[in-house]
Amino acid sequence: MPHGITTPRFSFLRLLIAVAAATLSLTLVQNGRAADSAPVISLGPVSVLNGTVTVSGNVGGDSVADVVLTVNGSPVGVNANGQFTGSVNLGGQSALNLTLKNPTNGETARISIPINTKTVGPDGLIRSDVLKPLTDAGINIIRPLEGFKIFDGQPLKLEGSVLEKDKLASLTVNGKDVLATLRPDGSFDAPVSGTSREVNVTATDRQGVSQTSSFTTVQASSVIATSAGRSVAAKGASGVRITSVRYLTKNLVRTGKVTMIVTVKDRRGLLVRGAKVRIRGVARTVFLTLKGAQTKTTSKIGRATFTITLNKRVLTSRLKTKRFVVASIASTPNASTSLVTSFRLPARRSGR
Repeated sequence: MPHGITTPRFSFLRLLIAVAAATLSLTLVQNGRAADSAPVISLGPVSVLNGTVTVSGNVGGDSVADVVLTVNGSPVGVNANGQFTGSVNLGGQSALNLTLKNPTNGETARISIPINTKTVGPDGLIRSDVLKPLTDAGINIIRPLEGFKIFDGQPLKLEGSVLEKDKLASLTVNGKDVLATLRPDGSFDAPVSGTSREVNVTATDRQGVSQTSSFTTVQASSVIATSAGRSVAAKGASGVRITSVRYLTKNLVRTGKVTMIVTVKDRRGLLVRGAKVRIRGVARTVFLTLKGAQTKTTSKIGRATFTITLNKRVLTSRLKTKRFVVASIASTPNASTSLVTSFRLPARRSGR
């Protein structure tokens, strides 16, 4: 089982690669089970002679007839049984480039093997273990079940892990290095621009062999119309602001409770639904009976409603003015903000 942690909301995309009686595969796993039989290519010995590369092997998995396999830009036919063979002129190129496209989702794996004395043996065959360092690196990418969706143009967070980073010379996401940012457990995350049409993860080992895995992004809008105005999902919000805090104290003396309504919007003025709002009494606010904090999720009109119960002592206190201070913290997957507000309970009427 590959290195990583599976969760019900995500699937692992694992790319295992090798040459000479080994396989190149694109495997999706959902909830720990195979979600789809993705194309798998098994290569026999690969020879290079006088600028011509000869390859043969087999492609397995679903939709074999639709698999697109190219070698240095030239298509190599795959028959109904998944078998292929062909010779391709390198055209002066100094690397062997294999590309396998998954017909079910358009995802692509590209392998580039430099042709030099490090990779080609005296018999003219590419070394059978040439891709072993990349395989041993154990690179995993967490792929959301719905694919890489970019909501409302906001940056996408790509997550993954590496089992053995010492096998790699570099690891990039859309050209930006992430190898230096690996956590102690090997996990990493990297932002992807909200305008990106693809996510490209490139791993290069210490002999110059590289693999680029490409995934198409899908632009999606979460903005909906509501009775209070347009609303955006928390993950699509551009920043976050607390724009209003209301305290309803009409029945406070009778019930000992205050209703607090927090309204959240983003920088564009859109109501934010699904944001987390946490409230807590500020230090020295001894009459609030908030034990730690309360947390609610904003509704489709961007509001979170809380009920604050006051300590009974506040209702019998002879203080002329009682003010209660509350801190509100609103957060989305991409931003957070806070605001401190207060409400006042008028002094008790004389004779009561």
